[in-house]
Amino acid sequence: MEDTWDVGHLCKILQNKKGEQFLPGPTDEMCLAFSFSIDSFNPYHMKEAKQTILLTALWLILLNLPHLRYHLENMFLAGIILGPRKPLLFDINHSIKLLVDVLLEFFDPSIWYS
Repeated sequence: MEDTWDVGHLCKILQNKKGEQFLPGPTDEMCLAFSFSIDSFNPYHMKEAKQTILLTALWLILLNLPHLRYHLENMFLAGIILGPRKPLLFDINHSIKLLVDVLLEFFDPSIWYS
């Protein structure tokens, strides 16, 4: 396997309310799938003496762009959780819930652009 799409689980898991597969979807529609990533990093590039300051970034990556998905212009910075240390799971869950609530509006009832 060389890509996320090679697994085949995306087409089985994502279904609409009618029980139909969400992906690949009808030929006259574009269905987009996003990957969600969380990563912490030191904005000072380890230049602080014996101090670690971490920022945590929440990223969305469009999986429909096979060879271009990890280019910076194709990634969406969905949020930043400020340090000075890595956030606890309890803290991250509140931030993720805000993002999920917004994304649910796109999935159900879905958004149509003409």
